[in-house]
Amino acid sequence: MKKYMKALASYVKEHPIMFDTETGLPCLEALWWHYAGFHPIHSDISKSQQQLIREKLENYKNCDVDETMDLITSLCTEYERLAFVAGMKLGIQFMTELDQ
Repeated sequence: MKKYMKALASYVKEHPIMFDTETGLPCLEALWWHYAGFHPIHSDISKSQQQLIREKLENYKNCDVDETMDLITSLCTEYERLAFVAGMKLGIQFMTELDQ
């Protein structure tokens, strides 16, 4: 845990956290990018599914497989980020309600 906290502190130094959404990087967004960088999310299943998609795309004429895979990956990453932020918000709300 010490290693993780040290890496988080270093990340925050390099990417200052702003607590509003109009400027800078909001707190939960910063936590997400740090978490995602520190804990890549890949499994044997996700790797095999990526390979299957790549193979299917290669059958289409005029399909830029790398460009399409980048688009798919960015879409999946966005859903992961949204789920992470929503989970943190839900956890914060839950802890707040427990304190009441």
